[in-house]
Amino acid sequence: MEIYKTFDELLADKDVNGVLSTMENNSEYASNNIKKYNVSTHIINNREDKILTNEKGQRTGIKKQWKLPINYPKYINEISLVMLFGNPVKWMQTSQNTEAAFQKFMEILKKIRFNYIIRECKRIAGAESESALLIHWEKDKKGYTDLIAKPLAKSLGDDIYYSKDQFGRLLSFARVYNLKINNEIKQHCDIYTKETIYRCVKSNLGWDINIEINLAEKIPVILFQQNTEFGDVNSLIERQEWLASTNADTNDYFSSPMLKIYTDKIVSLPEKDEQGKVLKLTGDAGASYLTYDSLPEGKKYEMDFLDKHILRGSFTPSIDYENIKGTSAMSGKALKQLMVLAKIKADMNKEIYGAMLDRFSSLIIAIISNILDVSLKDECKALVISHEFQEPFDEDISILLNDLIDAKQNEIISQQSAVSLNPYVANASEELEKIKIEKEERTEKERAVNIFESGY
Repeated sequence: MEIYKTFDELLADKDVNGVLSTMENNSEYASNNIKKYNVSTHIINNREDKILTNEKGQRTGIKKQWKLPINYPKYINEISLVMLFGNPVKWMQTSQNTEAAFQKFMEILKKIRFNYIIRECKRIAGAESESALLIHWEKDKKGYTDLIAKPLAKSLGDDIYYSKDQFGRLLSFARVYNLKINNEIKQHCDIYTKETIYRCVKSNLGWDINIEINLAEKIPVILFQQNTEFGDVNSLIERQEWLASTNADTNDYFSSPMLKIYTDKIVSLPEKDEQGKVLKLTGDAGASYLTYDSLPEGKKYEMDFLDKHILRGSFTPSIDYENIKGTSAMSGKALKQLMVLAKIKADMNKEIYGAMLDRFSSLIIAIISNILDVSLKDECKALVISHEFQEPFDEDISILLNDLIDAKQNEIISQQSAVSLNPYVANASEELEKIKIEKEERTEKERAVNIFESGY
């Protein structure tokens, strides 16, 4: 009878492999996606060159067959990325009397270069289907706690393991990676739970485990999972690459006109790389040129069809010269219309990344409260942070400001709303307080002038 051990029992036995076997892992799937994403590993590159033989079946040489991978996946992924994180996420404090904690939160975002790190994580997830953002803390030389944000992914050398409950909440997370120390490469495994962090190093005798208390009291990892941005159209991409490659072979064969000479029998057929090709045919005496005038209509139709549906099926706009010429003065609204397919996909991706950003802010607040500055613990408990994804294409600010002025004057929105929507304003509450003070000062000056003019 097989005895099943719990997560804690396996770790107590230093059975790290047993622990990992209880968790989910998508490394093989990610590896396959990486091959589809990188043009150097597209299936078309496996196309074999043609072996040439003579009339006796003897091998006479090899003819190169074109292998033309097309970088659709990267194009599709980059458009999706810029539509979601082309402009930095806007973070807002929606609680009262929590300014110090919120300021600390914003300082951390700048310190860990969040605006760049989140783009890297999104790019990798769109290519591989999975990435993670690890927040690591350690003491610096002066004894202060320092934070490091580290993207994790299969392409970066990480095997990601995780387990979730029935509500999709992260219960445990593990990262397996190799680390070279003193010219020796060792396998490492870091396992995270809400309570404990296990630092494991593989040795000749098994696993050495160092146990740490998780001071953050939250798993310090944000796990990003999505379908690859190009996954739904990959079979179309492979067909397009095949057509392009075989058409290149055809172009080589017919790259120069062939001279047709009519004789009593076919003497020889020209080779693809042969210059000044001569094709000898049976029939009446005479000579003429055989030329390859254009791509067959059926093949041209299929290639156009594939290009259209690769982009449409991945919700990616076609941005070529014909579509963007004359757009130098195009407004943000017109650009939005051009990018409507990408906007639809961005809204779908917000359902995934919006939830992850909420979890990220919650994690950073916990790190501030429990590790970085315990004096802010009460503020952190009360702190409520929200976020907004920003449009990738900036509006004409003068038009926006005029719209806000009109809306305020027509009592469609309040002054507070108008100030918060002003792109020049970094902190709406501080700006409103300044406006209030300036208004009071202006009123006081006007009252003083009126008193002076009236003779009192």
